[in-house]
Amino acid sequence: MKKTAKALLLILVTVISLFAIGIGAVSSAAVSDDPQDSYVKETAQNEDPTLSLWFEHSFKKVLTEDKTPSGMDTYSVYMAKNEIENAQFVLYSDETKTKMGATVTSFTDGEGNEIPAEIYYQMYVTVSDVLHGNLFGADSEDDDIIREGETPDPVYPLANIGGRFQLNGGKSQAFYIRLKTSSDTPSGWYSARLNITNANGEVVKTAQVFCYVWDFEIAEETALQTSFILKNDTTYGGTYETFYKYLLENRLMAADVPGKLTPDNPYLTNPRVSAVRVSGYIEAGGASGSKYSDSGAHYEYYTQIYNRLSASDVWNSVKDKLYFYNTDEPLPVENVGNARHTVEDAVISRKAIDKFWGGKDPRIVIPHGENHPYPYWTFTNDVVPLSSYSASVLTDAEEKMLTDNLCTVWCPRMYGFTPMSEIRKTDYTGKETSIIRTNSGPYSGNIMKWANDYYIWEDIYGEFTDRVKSDMATDDDKIELWAYSAGFNKGYTYTNHLIENTGLQTKMMFWQLYQEDCTGYLYYGTNNWSEQDSLNGNYYDSTVTGGNIMCQWKTNKWYLGSTGKYIYGNGVLFYGANQAKMRGVTGCVGSIRVEMMRDGVEEYQMLTMIEDYLGEKAAKDIVARVSANVVNYLSMPDFSTSQWDAEMSEYDIMAQVRIDMGNTLEAAVVEGKCRHTYDEGKVTKEATCLEIGYKTYTCTKCNAQYDEYIPALHNEGSCFTVISASTATCESDGKVTMKCTVCGFVKERTTVSFHNDADYMRYEISDTRHSVFCTVCNEKLNVEEHTFFHYSSEPTCEEDGVKEYSCKKCGFAAEKEILEKTGHSYEEGCCTSCGSADPDYDDGSDDYIVGDIDGDGKINAKDANLLKRIVSGTLTPTDFQRKTGDINGDGTLNAIDANLITRLAAGSN
Repeated sequence: MKKTAKALLLILVTVISLFAIGIGAVSSAAVSDDPQDSYVKETAQNEDPTLSLWFEHSFKKVLTEDKTPSGMDTYSVYMAKNEIENAQFVLYSDETKTKMGATVTSFTDGEGNEIPAEIYYQMYVTVSDVLHGNLFGADSEDDDIIREGETPDPVYPLANIGGRFQLNGGKSQAFYIRLKTSSDTPSGWYSARLNITNANGEVVKTAQVFCYVWDFEIAEETALQTSFILKNDTTYGGTYETFYKYLLENRLMAADVPGKLTPDNPYLTNPRVSAVRVSGYIEAGGASGSKYSDSGAHYEYYTQIYNRLSASDVWNSVKDKLYFYNTDEPLPVENVGNARHTVEDAVISRKAIDKFWGGKDPRIVIPHGENHPYPYWTFTNDVVPLSSYSASVLTDAEEKMLTDNLCTVWCPRMYGFTPMSEIRKTDYTGKETSIIRTNSGPYSGNIMKWANDYYIWEDIYGEFTDRVKSDMATDDDKIELWAYSAGFNKGYTYTNHLIENTGLQTKMMFWQLYQEDCTGYLYYGTNNWSEQDSLNGNYYDSTVTGGNIMCQWKTNKWYLGSTGKYIYGNGVLFYGANQAKMRGVTGCVGSIRVEMMRDGVEEYQMLTMIEDYLGEKAAKDIVARVSANVVNYLSMPDFSTSQWDAEMSEYDIMAQVRIDMGNTLEAAVVEGKCRHTYDEGKVTKEATCLEIGYKTYTCTKCNAQYDEYIPALHNEGSCFTVISASTATCESDGKVTMKCTVCGFVKERTTVSFHNDADYMRYEISDTRHSVFCTVCNEKLNVEEHTFFHYSSEPTCEEDGVKEYSCKKCGFAAEKEILEKTGHSYEEGCCTSCGSADPDYDDGSDDYIVGDIDGDGKINAKDANLLKRIVSGTLTPTDFQRKTGDINGDGTLNAIDANLITRLAAGSN
C-alpha cells in the first residue's frame, strides 16, 4: 500500500530496529505488522541519483510512459504455501543506460528457511488506435480504463537472456520478482535483497523486499476447471507438450491433454489437471490440439474411450474431469451459413453422446454467446419484427437447449451475467455496439436485419442466470455453469485478457466467476498465431526493449472495420520462442497476462476454501467488496469506494482486499474446521415468475451460511394450468396452451408425436440387436444393433456395487456382476473408509485422562497424532475423544489443543 500518515509515524519508532534486521531476519515472532509500512528507503553504496526505483502491485500494467513513482520504496508479497506470486519493481531514468543488471537473493526467515526467487524481464507491445471511445465520459484517454502506448506483455527470466538489459532514456522498465513456495514452506515473514547494478557491476540501487507466507496451502487439485483452446502450432518453436506444461504450471488447462485418453496417460491423473476434453478426433489418430471441436465423423470413437477408461483403476479419479465440446456458439443458420454451428448441431451431438458414451450424466460444454429465435425458419421474415408476434408463441435458443437438455455445462460470455437492471438504469441500448449488453444481442431480433434489431428475451423468460440456475435447482441431470471469453468486448467494459485490458480486469474475472457461481472457465484461443489482421496480414510489433534483446512479437492486431480501431492479443496468451529475436530462448515466452490469470485462479481457490471453512456468504461478502456484478466493479465509475481512504487507488484496494481474504482464511485454518450442522433453512428471497429465490441455511455451531436456489415459478412450472390442448398422435404433433395462475402469462407449446417420443417406445431384444415398436399402434419403427457399454458403480461400506456390459438404448445386459459391499473398517471408534462411528466402541466415558485420546492410560505421540487428524478434519472424533482431546477446556477441539498435547506428549514417558 502507499504510505499513510500512520506508517510515517511508525518509521520514527522502528527505523533503528529495521536497519538492524538483515536479509532473512524478519519473522512473524519479531515483526507483527507489515514491515513495508515502516520501511525507510535505502541508499546504495554507489547510489545513482539519476535512476529511480519503485514498486507497483503485480497486477498493474506499467506502461513506458508511467514515469511517476508510486511512493512504494519496497513491497510485501502475501502468499500461501504451494503458490507462485510476483513483486513488481520499476526503473526509470532520463538517460539511456546500457549493460545494467538486476539480482535478488532468496527470501529467508529468521530460521534460515528459504523461498527461491528470480527476476523476470517485461517486454513491450505498442498499443494504438484502441476502441476506447473515452468510456464513461472520461475527460481524456489517460482517464479512461483502456490506455494506449507501449504496454508490457511478454515476460521471460532475465538470467536466461544474459542477465543484462538496456534502460531506455525517458521510458520506464518494469520487472517481476517471482516467488514460489512449496507445500512445506514454513509460514511467517521472509525478506530478500534486490540490487540494481550498472555497467561496471556496481550496486546503484538497493531495496529490501518482504514476503509473508500464510499458514495454509493451495492444493494441487485446482478448484476452478479451465479449458484453453491450444493449437498444435510449432511454427514459431516449441512443442504442444511444452505449451501444455507452461499453462499447467500456471494452473490453466489446455482442452486436450498431450496424447490419447488412456489410463497410463500421466496428465489424465495429474491432480492439477482439472478438466479434459473427450476427443474422438485424437482417438482416430489426430494430434492433440489440432481440432477445434469434434464432428460427426469422430463420435463413434467415444465408445472405445469410455470402455477403456471405465474398466481401469483410474476411472473414479478422472470421470468428473471429462467433458465434450462439440458445439461452438450456436447461431442462426440463415444469417451466417453452414460454416458455424447451430442448435441443430447441439441436438445431433447430444444424441451421439447418448448413443456412443456409456457414462451417466455426460458433461456437455456449449459456449453460448448470442440468443436468438428458435426454430430459425419460423421467424425469418424481413418485414415483420419479432415484437409483432404474440409472446406466447415465441421461443428462443436457450429455451430449446434447456428443454431438451442439450447443454449440461452452460458456458456464456461474461455479458451473459449482465443484470437487465444495469442496462435499464442508463441509456445503454443492449445492442452489440453497446458497452453493456446481455445474450440478447445482434441475433436476437429480426434475423435478416440482425445488425439493427434487438429483442429482449429476458422480458419473456427472465434473465439467463435465473433460467439456468432454475434448471440447476429442478433438473435431475447435473447442470453446471461455466463462462468464457473470446475475441474482444467492444467497449472493454467486461473483464478480459487482451493486451490492452487492465491487469485488474484480468484478475477480477476470476473473482467474478466465483461471484456468479461458475465452476469453470473457457478461453477460445491461446496460441492462434496464424490469425491475420484484415488489413495488414500477419502483424509484428517491435518492442521498445533495447540492448541485446531487440524483439518482434506477433501480437495478432485485429482491425475493426469502419471504426479504424485495433485490438491486441486476440487469441494470443504467450509466444513461440522463434517469434522473438532473443538469445537463449527455448520452448515459449510467457506473458504477464498468464501470470495474472494464475493469480486469479489461485484466489478463486482461496474463496472456495473460505466457503468450506466459514460458509458461502463469507466468501461472497469478500468478493462484494470489489465487485457488485460483471459491469459494476472496482474499475467502473458507479462502484462506490467511499469506505476506503481517498488516497488509495483501485489497485491498492484490490491488493488490500486480497490480503484481508488471506488473513481471514489463515485464521480460519488455524482455528480448525467446523463440522457444520445446518438448520432447516429460511427463505430469504421469494421466487417470482421470472426470478429465482434463495433459501439460506445457517450452521447451528458457527453461523456459517450458504444459499440454495429456489427456481423461478415459470421455470419450475407448477404455476401453469392447461387451458386448451390438442392431443398428439402417432405421426402428428399436438399443441398445448398454458396460463400462469400468478401473472397470467400464456404460452403455447408443441407435444411431439408418439413415433418421435422415447416414452412411447418398446424394444424386442435379441442377443445382437433390438427392434423398436410404438407402444400405441405397435408399428415397428426401427431395427438397430446393440451399442454395448461398460458400466460400474463402486461398492461402499453399506451398499453393493455393480459391473455391467449392457446396451445403452434398450438396457439388454450381456454381462452383469454384483460387487459385494466392503463393510466398515473401524479404527479408534470410527470407520477409516466413510468416517461413521463404531456403535460398539467403548469410549471409557466414566474413566478418562485429559490428553489420553486412545484410552491406553498414557499421553504420548500416538495421542498427539490422533488429535492432529481430528483438528485437520481427516478423522471424526468419538464422544470419548472429544472429552479427552479438549486440553484447554474451552469446549472445542482446535489447533490450541493440538499444540498443548504435543507439548504434553513430548514430556511424558
